[in-house]
Amino acid sequence: MSKKKNIRLSFVITVMILFTFGNTQASATSDTIISPTNNMLHYEGRIDKSNPQAVKLLWEGSIIKANFEGTSLKMQLENSSDNYLNVIIDNKLTVIKCLNGDNLYTLASGMEDKIHSVEIFKRTEAGIGAVNFKGFILDSGKQLAPFNETKKLQIEFYGDSITVGACDEDTGYDQWSNYYTHNNYMSYSAITARELNAEYMCTAVSGIGLTHGFQPYSMPQIWDRIAYDPNSTPWDYNSWQADYVVVNLGENDKSCGIVGDFTSEYVKFIKNIREKYPNALIFCVAGPMGAGQDQTMLNYVSSAVSTLNSSGDNKVFFHKFSQSCSTHPRVETNIEVAKELVDFINSTNSNMSTILYGDVNGDKKVDMLDYMALQKYVFEGTGNINKLNSDINKDTRINTADLFKLRKMILEY
Repeated sequence: MSKKKNIRLSFVITVMILFTFGNTQASATSDTIISPTNNMLHYEGRIDKSNPQAVKLLWEGSIIKANFEGTSLKMQLENSSDNYLNVIIDNKLTVIKCLNGDNLYTLASGMEDKIHSVEIFKRTEAGIGAVNFKGFILDSGKQLAPFNETKKLQIEFYGDSITVGACDEDTGYDQWSNYYTHNNYMSYSAITARELNAEYMCTAVSGIGLTHGFQPYSMPQIWDRIAYDPNSTPWDYNSWQADYVVVNLGENDKSCGIVGDFTSEYVKFIKNIREKYPNALIFCVAGPMGAGQDQTMLNYVSSAVSTLNSSGDNKVFFHKFSQSCSTHPRVETNIEVAKELVDFINSTNSNMSTILYGDVNGDKKVDMLDYMALQKYVFEGTGNINKLNSDINKDTRINTADLFKLRKMILEY
């Protein structure tokens, strides 16, 4: 990997396929069994915990993290599809091919008797199926150690196979017969989350579209569900609030043919996201595949963002990736895309931090001239105002509440 590729892998890769060993239950009654509900386990992603004895990892990028004592670690899993997991113990990576049925996997043995770290990461996407996590098994007398990792940011991605990381470890043509080479961990989405040190949630499906795609459902039908099924339980957005949302859709609409007005459907979708995440910065991106090179599609997305900005939501941004590829992006491209996205998010944050709330007319002061300009805009819909500075309540709307708050600011000043 060249030095100019600024995004690092923070672990030593020792990849192998790990098969199950032993029986389907703990081999010794004295082993310490760690339940999936143990409060020292850390989960990330849209994870179904409705069954406390079998936590369902469906979406790509579903994560379990923990610190544990002892010399060995086993894991109980139930699986019925072609899933692969990354297992990262003390920064060393192993890849598990999940076998059908209920199996006990030996993840590590013969280690030094001390505290170790483990991360389980679902490589394969939701369309492949779920893996049920039934707990860890430690050495006799050993326990989980406190998990102290803190991340101040949370980021969610909505997208298709580009965001999933489909085919990203393939060479030559894309192939769909061996999901070992479909690794969400090295998708641009997961790399971006790690570089921002943000908790990660990925809601993406290969072949899905905003209006039309290769899947039976479109993204507006499943985006707010716990599973890839419009009839599944709604996801609880109160349990997790994204600081950043990245939307990368349109590739499959372009391929399959757009149904209806793409721009208006895009606007509607972003407004639905805004209802769930009132304070998030939303990044509407395009590329690096064909839709990102198609000027018609770019116009659709950029027009949607302009419409949202004009209606008062100034926390929605458009970005076209500079990379392009004729196949699904490989790891090298994902690294470059992630670097560009991280830079764009950071620069946007920097610009947002310079906002002077109340400076409606943009003259670097907050006074009665700003109040008069905002009053004219709110009641008459006319006048040129700085909309970022005018969203004084920071709720992505400009209305009488902002006007009243500005009046109070001026009087108190």
